[in-house]
Amino acid sequence: MRKDFWDGAQWVTAPGTVAFGEPSRARRHRARSVVVAIAVLVALVVPFSAIAASSRDSITVPDGVFAGTTTATTHTGTTTWVHANCYQSGYQVYEQYVKTDANNQAVLTLGPTPLWTGGAASCTAAEGTWMANGKFKVSATTNFAVSG
Repeated sequence: MRKDFWDGAQWVTAPGTVAFGEPSRARRHRARSVVVAIAVLVALVVPFSAIAASSRDSITVPDGVFAGTTTATTHTGTTTWVHANCYQSGYQVYEQYVKTDANNQAVLTLGPTPLWTGGAASCTAAEGTWMANGKFKVSATTNFAVSG
């Protein structure tokens, strides 16, 4: 608490008190804590926003025709894989993994398969990479249709 007194010529702060405008030790500590907290937040947010910016992977696949091909295009700038699945009446009739080429493209063959002898299908394509544990890590997906 501040204790000022008039010494007859001017206002004087009593010894052991804090002058007006000068923060107390506790206030300085809180201010320092706030600065540290802001620095930590900035240190965390900047790398995560960089990750978010770099993880804007996407994949596009135009619709196709049964027994034809369609070309998937990934937008990562690195070589990845495309995993495609097609379904008829809720049953999986097609699955294919294709590695992208230097142009980030992968040609998908749209049947026939033993389970897909004709007709339209609803399909999905996923862009991803193979992990060391053998699992496929998806970074982007899209839907496309195949007409019969």
